[in-house]
Amino acid sequence: MINTYRQDPEFYIGGETIYSSEGMTQGDLLAMAMFALAMLPLIDKMNGGVRQIWYADDASAGSKLVGLRAWWDKVTQLGPEYGYYAKPAKTLLVVKEGHL
Repeated sequence: MINTYRQDPEFYIGGETIYSSEGMTQGDLLAMAMFALAMLPLIDKMNGGVRQIWYADDASAGSKLVGLRAWWDKVTQLGPEYGYYAKPAKTLLVVKEGHL
């Protein structure tokens, strides 16, 4: 990864060079593995009281509503420290009909 990202990757668009200075380059074969490794410390800190599943840049949790709220608050607070930004507009809450 050091050899790949030692310098900002260059993208050429219409004769102009644009440098990518954040994150992994889309299409990089090592991007998923590096992202997964980078997320492990956050996932470890998120453990506690909820069942969670993480895949790529998507996170899911299952619990009672109080537990889910605590998990959501924690992921939105700690996530940016690890480069993970939860998006409330793209987030769904699924509940049993009796708890709606």
